[in-house]
Amino acid sequence: MRNLRQTIAFSYAAIRTRHKLGRVRLLLLYWSYCLKGLMGGAKQVRLGPLRINTPNFKHFIGIFEEIFLNRCYFFSCDNPSPRIIDAGANIGLASCYFKTLYPQARIDLFEADKSTADILRSTIEINSWQDCRVFPYAVAEQDGEITFYSRTDEQASSYNSTVEARVNKSQFVEQKVKAIRLSSHIDGPIDLLKLDVEGAEMGVLRDLADTKKLQQIEQMFIEYHHHIDKNVDEFGQFLGLLEGNGFGYVVTSWLNLPTWRGRFQDLVIYAYRK
Repeated sequence: MRNLRQTIAFSYAAIRTRHKLGRVRLLLLYWSYCLKGLMGGAKQVRLGPLRINTPNFKHFIGIFEEIFLNRCYFFSCDNPSPRIIDAGANIGLASCYFKTLYPQARIDLFEADKSTADILRSTIEINSWQDCRVFPYAVAEQDGEITFYSRTDEQASSYNSTVEARVNKSQFVEQKVKAIRLSSHIDGPIDLLKLDVEGAEMGVLRDLADTKKLQQIEQMFIEYHHHIDKNVDEFGQFLGLLEGNGFGYVVTSWLNLPTWRGRFQDLVIYAYRK
């Protein structure tokens, strides 16, 4: 059963800010999702005019709360049909949110887990998004084959990763997937890059900087996983890559206090070209 205090907090989030779906409509949608969750969930949900396939309804509600109610990926753009890269797309809720902001958005979605990529592709097909493409690859610092860890007890898990230290190997299965450098995919201006690759973000950003492709990106949302290895501290280097390539940034963390040495932190960085 969902935490009542959490539900009330997110209900308030639904009505406190403007949204293209409408505040009341968004609130009613959220309540309907919570009710469906109590009854066992659903395999497909409606989100305004959109339909979304989801293999894990509890997982869907959690992501919906962060993206649609907390608006963690809200951005403004002068381009009515922005070019967006969604790296680590999972089931595509971030891209659905981008489509509510900019219906003509052109989105390339990268998702390495095969079963999740299939679900993602089916959502794009049922919504007839001709301007969206799914690439079933991991993004990494080097091209080639790479080991990808997929959770065995939760389909479409947001914890799937190419970084072994990110996972508890007893709960994950290994598979070999194709990895590409994101820099090889960028052939023009990118209005927004959303990068959520569960620990591989340092290598991806380094490659984008080395190939000068970072200079073609206007805005970014990056999930940074600090202290996957509690003895490794390279957050300053990461921010230095942003600063050295002309970006300002805002860092958000949901860390609860108290804290301790080497504690893992999930950080979201919004970076913007100055």
